[in-house]
Amino acid sequence: SADAAGLAVTAVLPKPLSSNRDLGFVSGLLLQPSSGGQATFSGITVTKAWAGTYTITLSSTINGVAVQSLQNFTILHGSAVAIAFVTAPASSIDNSIPLPVQPVLEVVDVAGNRVPEYIGYVEAKSTTTLVSGPENSRANFLQGAATFSGLTFKGVVGNRYTFFFTASSGSLPVVYSSPITVADCGQGAGPFNSFSPYSVSASDGGVVTLKGRGFAVSNVASQLQCSLGSQTIAAVVVDACTATCSVGSQAAPGCDTLKLSLDGVTWSSPLQGSSTLCYAGTVVGATAFSSITSYVASPTLNLTAVTVAVADSASTPVP
Repeated sequence: SADAAGLAVTAVLPKPLSSNRDLGFVSGLLLQPSSGGQATFSGITVTKAWAGTYTITLSSTINGVAVQSLQNFTILHGSAVAIAFVTAPASSIDNSIPLPVQPVLEVVDVAGNRVPEYIGYVEAKSTTTLVSGPENSRANFLQGAATFSGLTFKGVVGNRYTFFFTASSGSLPVVYSSPITVADCGQGAGPFNSFSPYSVSASDGGVVTLKGRGFAVSNVASQLQCSLGSQTIAAVVVDACTATCSVGSQAAPGCDTLKLSLDGVTWSSPLQGSSTLCYAGTVVGATAFSSITSYVASPTLNLTAVTVAVADSASTPVP
């Protein structure tokens, strides 16, 4: 007969689908004396019953020899009872442009297992306007998960809002996000924040991308403009934080200040980076730049850094 019997449990589980999940465990009577060569274990409980295959390992010692037996059991997912976040919206979002972290939700059973057979969609709403079209404020469930794409929100800058997500079935509880603060192209961004690149081809011109805030798709050419020297260029709005200007060619290389006008107000320089846009010609050689060009003799002379760049005939760097 067995001197003693012991119970140990291991589990083969699906990989947790989000950071708020941890693996469950099995509890119960782990040691049980044997009688007539048998031992009965009762009161076994599975905590956090993730769907998957579990293996119970029964071990005992018979006449000093360790023996074991394996018993497998499977936990299947149950019916859909809720929707839950896999990826929640960020706590701060920019106004009127797609959320940088698009929400992902899943349909789960009472134990939190994903229910892949669920058919339907989830819709994002708020107490104010979600400016996305219906195709962006809804996401279809595929294998139990729904991923948003292009979800966009418009609110009052500095205010906090809560999103709520509703499944199409109507029987699943609504899920609410944590409070979300609305920024405007990043806290501290100005109407004209920066532009790039700083150089375009003299023979062909080029497209300059401007970063700022307060741009709107409703801006027409007469409201949002770039100016460079004698050129006045209608800007093209990409989103509330981005616009582009197509700069024309110029006969000779040179540099000028790029300005931005919005609703009749002109900014002569961006908040960040250079305000100068240069026309670069064909590469003809290299030019060197150094802040110091003369030195006093010493036993050991350390030169300042020298920058070398490919340049055109006017010594203008060519990117």
